[in-house]
Amino acid sequence: MPEIFDVLKMDSLYDETTQPQTVLWESTTVVCGSNLTVPSGRGINSRWRNQTNQQALIDEAKRGLAMSWRSKLTVLRRHIIVFLIITFIVISLCYLHITSNQSFSHALRTTGRFTLSFSKISQTSSISQQTEESSEEEPWPSFQPPPDPLPTPDYRPGVPKPPGSNYSRALIIPRLKSEFVSWISELKDVEPFVYVVDDPSSSVHSPINKGHEVMVYLTYLIDNYDNLPDIMIFMHSHRKSWHNEELLDFDAVLHVNSLSNEHVTRQGYVNLRCHWQPGCPDWMHPRDTLEDAIKQEQIFISRSWEELFPRVELPQVLSQPCCAQFALTRERARAIPRSRYVFFRDWMLRTELSDFISGRVWEYLWQVVFAGQHVLCPAEHVCYCDAYGLCFGGVPGLDRYKDLVRQKSEKEMELDKLWKEMGGVKGAMKEDNLTQEMVDRVRALGGEIRGMKKEIAEVVELAKERGKDPRVRAEEAGRMWKEGDGF
Repeated sequence: MPEIFDVLKMDSLYDETTQPQTVLWESTTVVCGSNLTVPSGRGINSRWRNQTNQQALIDEAKRGLAMSWRSKLTVLRRHIIVFLIITFIVISLCYLHITSNQSFSHALRTTGRFTLSFSKISQTSSISQQTEESSEEEPWPSFQPPPDPLPTPDYRPGVPKPPGSNYSRALIIPRLKSEFVSWISELKDVEPFVYVVDDPSSSVHSPINKGHEVMVYLTYLIDNYDNLPDIMIFMHSHRKSWHNEELLDFDAVLHVNSLSNEHVTRQGYVNLRCHWQPGCPDWMHPRDTLEDAIKQEQIFISRSWEELFPRVELPQVLSQPCCAQFALTRERARAIPRSRYVFFRDWMLRTELSDFISGRVWEYLWQVVFAGQHVLCPAEHVCYCDAYGLCFGGVPGLDRYKDLVRQKSEKEMELDKLWKEMGGVKGAMKEDNLTQEMVDRVRALGGEIRGMKKEIAEVVELAKERGKDPRVRAEEAGRMWKEGDGF
């Protein structure tokens, strides 16, 4: 037992014979954690009378050593149990984060801080109590509110400039390198800001290509906050799209060139789409938890709202005409602190939501930010008249136009179905596929459709003429107007 003789330091008088010798002990020593105490003090002579006493000392030391190892194993088992408990808690928290639409890496970062609070767990007798205290110290939210409180923006109507005054305007559009936007050369009195989202070398570009148009819109407001024009028009890059108004031939150029600066100034925020479908009057229900194939973003709005507006109650309904194209005044844009735009963009950069879903979520939040309203569905006839100068004479006039469009569409569908029954153009050339009834019906439908198109064109042209009179626009919009007032 080398350990014993290392501890029991001898001065002398020990030889390799079996005869007892005189041994001098330097100090009192506890052997290997046992209760065996060896006499101490130089000059005190202890004679071992026989080898039996010496062997008893060694046996006692062995027992002390064995007890020491059992004690160490007991402590080790405690640490292993604590480690397994902490591992289970970390895995559980990671799972909860992931199922709550968080990435594993983010969950690990969050729970890593939580795990540190368990560093003293081996020093306590109650693991459950430590867990409860740590949970209270580490709040669950993934996103922190912006550093500055959000003041209530000034949503008061703006006052247009005197008649004949000029307005500075900017067009902000995102595009891919593969998309062409030559149509912007046909715009009147507008400065274009074209963000190439997939080309970092472009003169203007967003940090990343995410969130569809949202990233570009916010980047423009952040970068140009101190140098904004009178009016900003935020649009998509395609010239023709169903997003645009049928009354304006689905043409982005007609939208920009027809848009009333005065109307935008009065409203502060104007959705470029007047038609209610899709989006109005009762569209998103963010408190619903069931998936909707048409409104895929709906189930994600609740969590997004908590992160974007942490101190604002989640509304029952969010509605406005689609599709994230709008005009904004400088005054309304600056009613929101620049830091808030930075916070919104930071959310877009960090959110685990996909490009598609994150963009769709924001499609029904712009009216909340810039108009302070959960539901913003202006009367269609007012929007067409005051924003674009298409004045149908109120609801009855617009309804007449809609009925004509609907009837024309039904006739076109009937004609298309008949053509398919005839086998198309090639089939129609074969007399065996035709009957006199079919021929007569095709001719009749063609005549009816041409007549409806002509009538629709006349109704629209009359609406344009009416819209040239600022007094008519004011009457249809329900605004006060006096001689000399502009649009």
